[in-house]
Amino acid sequence: MALRSSITDLVFLSDEVIRYVGGRTEVRSRRSHTSWSARATRVGVRTKAKGAVAANMDEQTVGEQRAAAHGEASARDEQDPFLSPKNGGTEVYLIRHGDALPSPEDLLPGDYDTQNLSELGRKQAEAVAERLRGTRFAAIYTSPLGRARQTAAPLAQQLGLEAEVVADLREIRLGALGPSLPEGATPDEVAAHLRERLRVVAIRAAAAGYWSSIPGSEPSAAFRARVVAVHDGLAARHPGGRIACFEHGGTINTFVAAALGLERDFFFPVANTAISVVRLKAGQRIVLSLNDVCHLREAGLLDIPE
Repeated sequence: MALRSSITDLVFLSDEVIRYVGGRTEVRSRRSHTSWSARATRVGVRTKAKGAVAANMDEQTVGEQRAAAHGEASARDEQDPFLSPKNGGTEVYLIRHGDALPSPEDLLPGDYDTQNLSELGRKQAEAVAERLRGTRFAAIYTSPLGRARQTAAPLAQQLGLEAEVVADLREIRLGALGPSLPEGATPDEVAAHLRERLRVVAIRAAAAGYWSSIPGSEPSAAFRARVVAVHDGLAARHPGGRIACFEHGGTINTFVAAALGLERDFFFPVANTAISVVRLKAGQRIVLSLNDVCHLREAGLLDIPE
């Protein structure tokens, strides 16, 4: 191997400079500039230098690859601000249950959470199922409460899917509000009491904006954390797909508020079987539609004042 003897080569390694001069090798500190001589063959020193240069080049290559990958990801995000399903976004259809304030004749023992859909609620469930008949869903999920499961049933049957019960889609646990129902109340009195309680809850939630304004309720922060986590988790199961979640006015309000960056827990009245759509991807969320009730209007089930 022919080696240069009169040309000076410099190779920088961390804080040292290796200097080749003829047949001698000098290593000089870049900080103190103190020089010393070392005996070594030119081939050995050059091999060490080449290895160091190669290592530096490898680190540079890895850094460039990481930067390129990050740049590509950022470019994709910039090019797809709407979290398109083509790029892994998941569409989540948030559907509130149908009316569950039955007539005195259909009243079941217990509170509101034990009641079935009313006759109106069953018609609403059929209407939303007909509305979504031609929509492709990867899965259907439902709150464990009967009014949500019964609302999901017609669509699940039409599409040949099983509605999976998810415990964390349940409604917020509310504390006591207003006078208790006296023992021995008649079915008419119980039905009236349930309606009045729901009316008061809606007024209190709308006025205060926070569920914690009702003493004894599930804490607002814990409720929001539960609701966001369950929707994010369900969406992550179906990247690029579409799912339907049958749930409640409280959970829908809180999740949409989180998607919009609102602090309030409750900011709009969710109609029975109304459809709201949120698209999710890797912790990002955008709201596509809110409180869509076109199916109720077409079915003649929407009470619009003249």
